[in-house]
Amino acid sequence: MAAYTQALLFSVTGRRQHAEKARQIMDAWSGTPRRHTGANAVVQADWTGSVWARAGEIVRHTRGGRWPAARVQRFEGMLRTAHLPEVAATDPDFTGSWDLVATDAVIAIAVFLDDHRAFGHALERFRERVPAYFHLEQDGPAPLTVPGSGVATPRRMTAYWPGQATYRDGVAQETCRSFRHVGVSLAATAHIAETAWHQGVDLYGEVKDRLTAALALHARHELGARAPAWLCGGRVERNLGPHLEVALNHLEGRLGASVPAARKPAGTDGLFTAWETLTHAGRPGG
Repeated sequence: MAAYTQALLFSVTGRRQHAEKARQIMDAWSGTPRRHTGANAVVQADWTGSVWARAGEIVRHTRGGRWPAARVQRFEGMLRTAHLPEVAATDPDFTGSWDLVATDAVIAIAVFLDDHRAFGHALERFRERVPAYFHLEQDGPAPLTVPGSGVATPRRMTAYWPGQATYRDGVAQETCRSFRHVGVSLAATAHIAETAWHQGVDLYGEVKDRLTAALALHARHELGARAPAWLCGGRVERNLGPHLEVALNHLEGRLGASVPAARKPAGTDGLFTAWETLTHAGRPGG
C-alpha cells in the first residue's frame, strides 16, 4: 500500500522522489518472498498481488518513472511465482469475497505480465462468481451457484448465505456475515470490471443491474435505514468501508445512473483498497 501511495503521489505531483520511493519499496520486496504461507496465504497473496500490480503499472508506464528493466523483470518474477499460483487456485465453494479479491489480483497481475491466459481465466471466474454472489430476483427463488458448487440443498444454501433464506434484489452472499465483506466484494468486482474496461472488455455491462441493486441496498442500510425482518433477521453489521467509489463512478459517472446513498469519501482499508475518491470520483472518462 505504501508503494501504491507513493506511485499515486508521483502520478499526481510529477515529483520523482515519489517514484524513487515506490521503486525502492517494490525492489526490496521483489528480491525477498518466494511464496505465501499460513492459514491466510491466499488472502495475503490476493490483497498484496492486486496492489503491487497497480503500483508497478503506474511507475513503469508514467514518464519519468525510471524503473530499470532488470528490476521490473525481478518484480514480474515475484508476481508470477509468489502470487499468481495462489490467486489463480479456485474452489467453487470458497466464500465469495475471497474468490472475488483473488480474481482482482489475477486480472491485475495478468495485465502487468501481459499474460493473456491468466486474463481470460479472470474473466471466466468473474462471470461465474458475480451472479452467484449478488442476487437479483430474476435469478429465481434461490441464488445462482458457481459451476461445480456443492451448495445443492436449501439448508446448505442458507448456511452458505449466513442464515439468509429470503433472496431479493441486491442481497449478497455475505450480507448477513457483515457489510464489510460485502464492501470488499463490491470493490473487488468493480476493480476487475474497471481493469477489463481499460483492456476493451465491458464486464460492467454484464453485471450493471446487480451492482446497482447491491450498492443501493447496502448503502441505504449503512446510512441507518432499519433492516426489515426478512433481511438477516432485522440485524445487520454496518461497516461497508471505503469500497464503493469505483463502482459508483461507472454507474453514475459513465452511465448516468443514480445511487445517492453510496456517495461518501473513501480513504483506505489498509488491505487492497486505497484513495479511490482521488482516483475515480467524478471521472466519467477515467
